Amino acid sequence: MGISSSVDVGSGAQVVLFEDYLCGHCARLELKLGREIEFLLRKSNGAFMVNPVDIFDRLSTPPGYSKRCAKVVSASANIDELCSVRRSLLLSTPATLGPADLYVDERIGLALHRGGIPKSRVESLLGARTDAVVQANLAKLDDVSSGRERAVPTLVVNGTAARPGEIPTILEHLFKDLSG
Repeated sequence: MGISSSVDVGSGAQVVLFEDYLCGHCARLELKLGREIEFLLRKSNGAFMVNPVDIFDRLSTPPGYSKRCAKVVSASANIDELCSVRRSLLLSTPATLGPADLYVDERIGLALHRGGIPKSRVESLLGARTDAVVQANLAKLDDVSSGRERAVPTLVVNGTAARPGEIPTILEHLFKDLSG
């Protein structure tokens, strides 16, 4: 494989990236490797997936921003929309967690619209009922977190969580392998 890692990222690996749209580390990962993540989502034939979670929900005032974003990402209809929605939300992460503007759908809608999502589709995404998907993603994250607090971003390869410092290296390696 060519890299030293706590996980086996050899041929045929199943890789899941858990991310929260209120997470500064997730936003920084998108800034650094967004192009590679999008390429993996588009070209891996389902071997690379993004699972949105809402672990930072309690940090917004009132709570709900992370959950609303995770539900919107979960409702994405296709890979093009998924890539646009997740990037728009990650790069629009609020700098402060103020009480006045976090939970409002207008803030999420504006980020999506700036990312090229049509207004009619924004309304549909905001109305999506994907709570069960987000809860299932949290349960999957809990399964691999074993004994440690939930954290994002978390990269899981074949059921094993990579160490946080390995995430960029593993993503870059997967990108290089797939892009030839």
